[in-house]
Amino acid sequence: MNEKEELKKQYFNNYKSNVIETIKNNSEFLCLEDIKSLFVEPPLSSMDIIKSYFLDSAKSYGLVINSDKLDDILNKYRNDMIEYCFIIKEIRYNYLIDYINDEYSDKDKFVYKLYKKSFIELDKNIKKSFNKKLSSSINDNICDLIYTILNCDNIDTYNKFYNSAVDYLNNGYINKIENSINHKINVKNIMLINNLHDINKRYLFTYNKSYLFKDSDIDDN
Repeated sequence: MNEKEELKKQYFNNYKSNVIETIKNNSEFLCLEDIKSLFVEPPLSSMDIIKSYFLDSAKSYGLVINSDKLDDILNKYRNDMIEYCFIIKEIRYNYLIDYINDEYSDKDKFVYKLYKKSFIELDKNIKKSFNKKLSSSINDNICDLIYTILNCDNIDTYNKFYNSAVDYLNNGYINKIENSINHKINVKNIMLINNLHDINKRYLFTYNKSYLFKDSDIDDN
């Protein structure tokens, strides 16, 4: 390999490293910032929508909730979902790296690109997996432990409170979280597409304008 070819290879490897780092950062921000923020304990109790619902609902039924035990079960739920954010981050990152490697493995000259269609299968699997985990975590860590936060001798009153809470968690709350996750995923997908587009423009401009590579222009096809 002559000196010019070595420079081309080095320049491409730097470009590829930049692409990989961009995908990594995008996946981390999506999963460990945007989505994780939905499960981090709010700074004020009044901002905790689950806790606020439980306290208001209990009051309407004339019940008193043990706040410490409620905090315990909510923290177990939050920690469970936060751990899952790390798993989703790895799934997304690995999928996208495999995708671009497979997509362009047989080309001699290329730039890495992602399109909206590139995310269809990934998003479908992530959303399905996240929704399943969200539902099971709510049931295991909250619904199944509601009895621990109340001292209620009236079984009818307890059942009304329990059914109301389960309905809220499995419908209103889950729907709200799922919609937020879907929105955050869509936003980060568009950002990643645009970021790669900008990286490609800089790469191609330098490659095609530099005298070092003058004998072999490339395009973004």
